[in-house]
Amino acid sequence: MGKTCFLLYLSTSLYIQNSGNMGLYISSSKLKDYYPFEGLPNVRMEKDTAGMILMLQELIEEYQKRNNLLYSPTFRKATDAKSIRKMYPENYHLFKPIFLIIDEYARFAVSTISVTIFCTLGESAGFVNIHVIIASQRPDATTVLEPVTVTIK
Repeated sequence: MGKTCFLLYLSTSLYIQNSGNMGLYISSSKLKDYYPFEGLPNVRMEKDTAGMILMLQELIEEYQKRNNLLYSPTFRKATDAKSIRKMYPENYHLFKPIFLIIDEYARFAVSTISVTIFCTLGESAGFVNIHVIIASQRPDATTVLEPVTVTIK
């Protein structure tokens, strides 16, 4: 099984498990492989870098909106999307799962804008139920996304 087949299987499983009540963003230079998702509600697909950047900007805006909501007085007791589901189940729809799936990441890594957004979402958006899945030909994680270095003074 190749990585695209695996991502198709994973995407299908996520969609079925959530009964389609999720956001699914798919970006691939081989978008034709994702034809089963065409026209499904809550699914957005992009194949070129310009479309990918627009999609990423939309996700960053959603991340910021969710982050602001989480820190609002309305959800004072909650610390993440899981605690929203437990403490405020009537508002969990505001934090429904979103998955960003990027196949052939190296093609999109040439854009510093997209890499910055990938890093932001990958490092910190999981707690508001936005998840990033990246597939690339390069198995070395440090060459796919540069690690963030922290300097302690």
